[in-house]
Amino acid sequence: MSTGGGHSKLQETMSVVGVPVMSKTSFISTERAIGEVWEQQLRETMLEAGREEKQLAIEKGNYHEGVPAITVIVDGGWSKRSHKHSYNAKSGVAIIIGKETGKLLFIGVRNKFCYACSRQIPKDKHDCFKNWNKSSSEMETDIILQGFIEAENVHGLRYTSFVGDGDGSVYSTLLQCVPEWGHAINKVECANHACKCYRGALEKLVKEHASYKGSGGLTLKLRKRLVSSARCAIRMRSTEKDRNKALESLKKDIINGPHHCFGNHSNCSPDFCTTARDRLTQQSFQAEIITVTSSTCMTEEEKENEVDQGTMWSDTLEDDNPSVEKDIRQGELIPQNVDPKMFHDIQVILARLVGKAHQLIGNATTNLAECWMHIRSKFDGGKVINRSQSGSWDHRCMGAGLRQNLGPEWGPDVWRRVTQASPNKVFTDVTASITNSLAKDKKRKATGPAKEQRRKSKYLKLDDTPAARKAYDRHDDGISPDDTTADVSPAQLQIMVESYYERRVKVSEKRVKEIEGSTREQSDSDQWRQERRQRITASKVGSIAKMRETTKKSKKLKKYCTLLSEAMRPHGTDH
Repeated sequence: MSTGGGHSKLQETMSVVGVPVMSKTSFISTERAIGEVWEQQLRETMLEAGREEKQLAIEKGNYHEGVPAITVIVDGGWSKRSHKHSYNAKSGVAIIIGKETGKLLFIGVRNKFCYACSRQIPKDKHDCFKNWNKSSSEMETDIILQGFIEAENVHGLRYTSFVGDGDGSVYSTLLQCVPEWGHAINKVECANHACKCYRGALEKLVKEHASYKGSGGLTLKLRKRLVSSARCAIRMRSTEKDRNKALESLKKDIINGPHHCFGNHSNCSPDFCTTARDRLTQQSFQAEIITVTSSTCMTEEEKENEVDQGTMWSDTLEDDNPSVEKDIRQGELIPQNVDPKMFHDIQVILARLVGKAHQLIGNATTNLAECWMHIRSKFDGGKVINRSQSGSWDHRCMGAGLRQNLGPEWGPDVWRRVTQASPNKVFTDVTASITNSLAKDKKRKATGPAKEQRRKSKYLKLDDTPAARKAYDRHDDGISPDDTTADVSPAQLQIMVESYYERRVKVSEKRVKEIEGSTREQSDSDQWRQERRQRITASKVGSIAKMRETTKKSKKLKKYCTLLSEAMRPHGTDH
């Protein structure tokens, strides 16, 4: 079970050495008995982990209305791969991990299918594992909500902050459905997932605009550099003590990322950019020479009227024209030899990442939860075999939970807990060998050469042909449609609306004629598509005016950015 095998694999393996095995019925019964033991032991370890988290929260003085409050990491998974189109898994699991201890505090499994029930076997004659009738995509939200609701009764804790990916449905559900303290829950965005969505959006941008490909455009290496620059900024700014200053610096660094990658280093921070660091060193050296020379020749009256030479020797734009520096930070000025439209599209994508800067400043990730998902895939066979028929998947999820809470030596530990006896020497020796191998591998990965090798491997030339993309299932991973962030204030929203209207929608008569002339090809013109996305066109005004109060506005908003149907485009092009 811990290696992902079932009865068929056991039978095939043992037949090679001539050893007969138990029947399939006996295997299922034994698997169920072991699974029940694993579940009981896991519940005990989760209670122990809860006590550890509570003690750490008390020592740090983290309370919410007198109850110890902690930060947790949440994530969910399914028994089969969706491939971004088939969200119909029969089973799903979600976990809640304490951030301080790295151990499971809650685990839940949902099943939509029971083999015995499908054969019309009465429920009183079998153990039914079916406990879900809704959509598979809602399993994760329901399980995490249950864990938050039970937190105070089971562990005496409140999860006032959680680290999660871009799935906003979980956050909105917790705010609405957790009683008493749900309104105080704060979400911290996973930095890895945020950058992953940034990369996915860049891949989608290249796919939709063929003109962006090739030399001088959004090449594969450049897309990786853009994402790496944002990830590096998050990682470096998270170490600063002054959070407010670090947050502002992070926003500037993210916005400045495309400028840096396209060769404009005038506003780069010396913390990241070697060009800016070398320039700063040169400026300091020149300023020191001037100061020493002038101090030996100036009179007392001249020294009183002395101007700071360091600012005069600076070659950055902000010294000569602060407004120009501000425009560059906002992405209004474009580096030379760069397609303005492409640069603008990159800035639009970056705006979403900048909006999440306050959630990314801590550089929190869901790596612990992702690690558990990998462990679970080892137990269930890597989502290749259907184990959702009669509770097998539930039991293997519990075993993976024990591996997370007890470490690599979880097998002998569980043996001692259950049998009150020591396991055999072969069992303990194999486990100790695995533990030593993992420790050596972790130590090796922490060395400089190993880190450099991983960094270089990101830029290896890849086969990016359509056949390769299909073979390796390299789908675009854009922004989640359910991604939810906190609403801005009404005053700030009004400022954003007015700014967008002035910069994107309101144009002069001369510009109107230019747009009309350059977009006559309609669907064959990239500019035509871009201009439509920025406006509510005449063909959509009627549906908006007739919209009922009960109509969901979110669905209408999604339609505003879509293009005309294939049947309408030829008519518009001809007339």
